[in-house]
Amino acid sequence: LSPLETYLARLESRPDVGAAHSDAESASQAVKAAFGDRLPELSFSANRYTNRPFRRERVRWDAGLTLSLPLFAWGGARASVDTARASSESAELELRSVRRQAELEVRDAYRDLGSARRQLEVRRRSLALAEKDYGLQRRDEERGLVTSLEILESLNRLSSARLALSQADLAARLARVDLELAAGARPEDVDLK
Repeated sequence: LSPLETYLARLESRPDVGAAHSDAESASQAVKAAFGDRLPELSFSANRYTNRPFRRERVRWDAGLTLSLPLFAWGGARASVDTARASSESAELELRSVRRQAELEVRDAYRDLGSARRQLEVRRRSLALAEKDYGLQRRDEERGLVTSLEILESLNRLSSARLALSQADLAARLARVDLELAAGARPEDVDLK
């Protein structure tokens, strides 16, 4: 099992974190665009004419240069910048929230995997004890010390221990897959073995 930090380092590859990061970046650029509306604007335009009225027949081109100075817009420009800033802050807070949620999911999945592995180890020891018990019961049966009912009970405990081990193994595998997915792995890249 890799250290928790290796899984936490992969959080940026999660789709939800990537989308929140893109939203925050886009909102940050919107602030710059809104602030740019407050600056003077210089524009150039040119037209070429193929067919003109008789009086202007010789003039084939015209060009224009326009300078716009936003002197007073009734607070509209300032309000758009403030709105863009608020939207940017909201997107940044959303990004932090998504990162915290992703980190929490990874930590929970890591803890669940550790617990599932410990449970698997307990089940392995339980199976070993059940096998030993069944062997001892069989030996005692050959000596005539136990009844066949006690042998069946021991066999039942052995079967239950095998089933519990299989379930614990499956739970550990699923917990590992859950951790990989929580850390940002694509489902098709996760090894199910």
